[in-house]
Amino acid sequence: MTTTDTTAALAATGPLVCAECGDQDANGYVVTILDTADPKHTRTEVCTDCHAALAA
Repeated sequence: MTTTDTTAALAATGPLVCAECGDQDANGYVVTILDTADPKHTRTEVCTDCHAALAA
């Protein structure tokens, strides 16, 4: 998988929404795509604030 594949897969699945707090306008997100062939069903994202809280 290349960065281009990941970027294209992410763009194809729609807007980012934090799975923890629901924020759609965060400054950054941590995104996990398990399968770039099916990103809509294998993508999860959390905003960087929630990611930091979960990591603590």
